[in-house]
Amino acid sequence: MKSVKLKNTIFLPETKFKMRGNLNLNENKSLYLISKNKILNFITKLPLDKSLHVLKSFTIHDGPPFANGNIHFGTALNKTHKDLYIKYSRLIFKNSYIIPGWDCHGLPIENKITLNYSFQKLSKLKLRLLCKKISNLYSVIQKDQFKRLGISCN
Repeated sequence: MKSVKLKNTIFLPETKFKMRGNLNLNENKSLYLISKNKILNFITKLPLDKSLHVLKSFTIHDGPPFANGNIHFGTALNKTHKDLYIKYSRLIFKNSYIIPGWDCHGLPIENKITLNYSFQKLSKLKLRLLCKKISNLYSVIQKDQFKRLGISCN
């Protein structure tokens, strides 16, 4: 009996895309091109048609994530919805803006501190300084993670 390659028995569409995404190899290239060509800035810098004053401008004051760890699926989903809406609105020449931010205070950040320290052993000043340090660190980390997801903010 003659052997037949299974690949030849089914219809596979032809494409110039590679069969594997190799994200670990290609992500840095993509991020470089996005940064170099200012792709994320493009949407927020579209010239608005002055004759379209019928369309009112609006702003989304983003309900911020806690700056106490890496982003998670819920955070990414929340940001993605808002980002898509703003980008779409800008493409149809609406004056739309998003004001991003981080929640850098409160119990979630204090809980992050208690993983390494005991509340009883910390002075109020030391606790506040540690909270500030953690929230500043994770604000920068989350901002980078949002960039990697292609989320833009103006």
